[in-house]
Amino acid sequence: MHPLAARRSLRLALATSLCLCFAMAWAWPLSYVAPIVTVMVLSRPIPALRPAQGAALVVAMLGPMLLGMMLLPFLWQWRWVGVGLLGLALFYVFLFAARGGAPLLATCMTIGLTIVVTVGSVSPLLLTLLLPGLAAAIVCAVVFTWIGHWLIPDPPTAPAATAPAASTPPTSGAGLRALRVLFVVLPLAMLFLFFSGSPTLTPVMILSL
Repeated sequence: MHPLAARRSLRLALATSLCLCFAMAWAWPLSYVAPIVTVMVLSRPIPALRPAQGAALVVAMLGPMLLGMMLLPFLWQWRWVGVGLLGLALFYVFLFAARGGAPLLATCMTIGLTIVVTVGSVSPLLLTLLLPGLAAAIVCAVVFTWIGHWLIPDPPTAPAATAPAASTPPTSGAGLRALRVLFVVLPLAMLFLFFSGSPTLTPVMILSL
């Protein structure tokens, strides 16, 4: 294995294992989301997150959660209107990614929006436990990605130690690509919305994004 690939594989395994042990030890609500987000971040060939980027991940997940809370009255009283608004919000998130936005930010925005809607529409009381739990999970994930980079850093002379040049996708078919992703995610969100809404199934939602 290439030395850089070996370092990144070891970093991914070590940081995820440490994050999982910490989450299992403290066991706050939705603590299992922390190692999932750690895997999402460290599996990408990017350098260590700067503090501003870590804060952006937290905002990217919590901001759409606040938007999702605004959709809850529609989902309680006019459910199909709420589903339409949810689909519109998801479409613009996917359009942001299709036009060259950071995929990690788009994924975090989608997670925050879909989880709060599917769980909050079933149990508002459970939602009050969901918000701080998910915030703690994303903060924990960011911290353990930093720990992983501190324990196993990239070689300073490696060409991939700097952020790779992002290839901007063509904007002509961005709307079509966003609709394609929407047709995959929205039916699953509706399945959670109408039939389950259980927070124990949130990893299924996250892995489908």
